[in-house]
Amino acid sequence: VFNALQLGFLEMDLLKNSRIPNRYKSSEFDAPALENHLRCYDDFLPFAEMSLDLLILPHRLEFSERPHQTLREAERVMMPEGHLLISGFNPISTWGMVAGLSK
Repeated sequence: VFNALQLGFLEMDLLKNSRIPNRYKSSEFDAPALENHLRCYDDFLPFAEMSLDLLILPHRLEFSERPHQTLREAERVMMPEGHLLISGFNPISTWGMVAGLSK
């Protein structure tokens, strides 16, 4: 059985077209209208070791209080041949400069 998790940015369903049967979305906040939604923090994931085949982290490292711990958790829960997708702001874009100045 294959498992996929999108961690954050719930406004976009990034797993919508995935062929993986078990697709979950997670955030730190309640979102009762979403199907397969988990509420958890990105630096302590409630998954067993090597249990996810796909993990998507859209802009999580910019907004995480502990980005290194988030990456350690991602490594812990990923299957050996799994896929980790990380997206972030371009640091020289307008958004990137705003995000950099706010820290």
